[in-house]
Order: sequence, then C-alpha cells, then structure tokens
Amino acid sequence: MSSTRDAMVKVRVLVVEDSRTQALALRLMLERAGYEVETAGDGIEALEILRQRSFETVISDLRMPRMDGH
Repeated sequence: MSSTRDAMVKVRVLVVEDSRTQALALRLMLERAGYEVETAGDGIEALEILRQRSFETVISDLRMPRMDGH
C-alpha cells in the first residue's frame, strides 16, 4: 500500500524528439497523465541533460540530427 507521500512523487520522463510539434504533443499528454516531463531536441542534448539529472524513463525518436539511433 502506497503512502500519501509516495503518491505525490511524480515520475520523471525525458522526451528526446527533434520535431517540436511531436515533443510538445508528447509533453502535454504525459503531463496530463501526471508525469514530470523534460524535453531534448536531439541525442547530444539528451546526454547532457542525463549527465545532470536522473529520469525514470526516456522516450526517444530514433532518427534525429547530431545523433542517430538508426
């Protein structure tokens, strides 16, 4: 059984997406679902953010500028 404090902790999600429209849509959807969301415009920016902060999950596009997961 979760305590009230545990229920108040938001899961942190990093969205890595080069399309600003897609990133905004994902951010709004996830925030409405109760997640704390941060976005990065490409893989290099995402790595810089991940070096500074931790996240429970990362949602990433595979093809993007400066770093391509393909």
